[in-house]
Amino acid sequence: TCRIHESSLLLAVRTCFNIYLASKSPINQSTAKGILTQTINYVFTNMERNVVDTVVTIPFDENSVVKDVLDSVVYQVSTSLDSCQYENGEQDLKSTNIDFNEPLSPNEQNIILNGSIHSSSPSYYYGINGSSENTTEINVTTNGGTPRQLQQQKLEFNSIEEKDAFLIFRALCKLSMKHLPDEQDPRSHELRSKILSLEMILLVMEHINGQPLPDHHSFVYAIRHFLCVALTQNAVSPTITVFEKALSIIVQLINKWKSHLKKQLEVFFKEILLSILESPSSSFEHKWAVLNALSKIFDDSQSVVDIYVNYDCHMTSANIFEELISHLAKIASSYSSDPSSPTHGQQIAKDREKRMRELALKCLVKALKCLVAWYEDMEIGKEVSIQYPAEEQQQPLQLSTEGSAADVNQIVQ
Repeated sequence: TCRIHESSLLLAVRTCFNIYLASKSPINQSTAKGILTQTINYVFTNMERNVVDTVVTIPFDENSVVKDVLDSVVYQVSTSLDSCQYENGEQDLKSTNIDFNEPLSPNEQNIILNGSIHSSSPSYYYGINGSSENTTEINVTTNGGTPRQLQQQKLEFNSIEEKDAFLIFRALCKLSMKHLPDEQDPRSHELRSKILSLEMILLVMEHINGQPLPDHHSFVYAIRHFLCVALTQNAVSPTITVFEKALSIIVQLINKWKSHLKKQLEVFFKEILLSILESPSSSFEHKWAVLNALSKIFDDSQSVVDIYVNYDCHMTSANIFEELISHLAKIASSYSSDPSSPTHGQQIAKDREKRMRELALKCLVKALKCLVAWYEDMEIGKEVSIQYPAEEQQQPLQLSTEGSAADVNQIVQ
């Protein structure tokens, strides 16, 4: 077999995207999506197989970089790869062309700024220039063109497979940030492209466990600097399909990558999950999706405990666990006080409220069971000798209430 890498691999992935979007044949669309799925699985499986203690060579502590990004820096990602320039005429699907190397405009980014999500013009510019070597340089300059004191960072890849995964993941994040037109056509190329890219990102996050990767691995860097930025846009989308895909990715980050993303996840909890639950203007579909996401998070007892320990027990962090329980209790105990005979529309609304109360109550039960299970495991661990530690792992609780808001609407009607 002939293995392809870097620019050739990006071209192959882009071609699959274009065929999926341009073709009117369901068979061609399914085939293109299947090839894309297999390709991405293969690339990231190879990356995991070749995981080495990758070094991000930066002349200062990376924690200061993350804090700087969260507190004062606005990203603008340019993915123009020097090694990925194509001649004119190579793209046959001009009407549906997706350029993986087109720079992002400032308006395509919602930024995590000072613990909140904002959309504003950038104060700094992060330009990423790929090269044929296993190094990606990140130049940092201000709007006025004056370099910062620490001007350059370098990502060093220990294998070509790792660099392939980094480039594809960055391209998928960029595609997921494409601006949607005001008139939302479910068959539009922009929406289908966004959904497909989010599905591919979710596929990656479901099959990769963040625990074995070191904190300075290039893929962890990509999640912090590209995926988190993409999620700040898509997790506040009014399009419910996009919103649900983004929430599913956030759930994966919380359950598998919390050790690498403490500050970023705090922002997601505060500005997305909690904000939607407490807002009276949030739609039923969005609240239902958030409750389903919390239900999946509460399936993992360790995640529940980590939320409490990492945030509520931290001096400078928000009381995330307390606020989650408070909002869930408020939803579970709410009721309609109108005793009159409801119309058809009012009855549908009441049935929706009832189902939402039930789901919130089940989330509370899951949270309590997770805490009890964790406490029992800790007590068992104290009684077992050091030579024979407890090896039984807590199985996920089976209180599933999965289903989309559309499914609930069909049942109600």
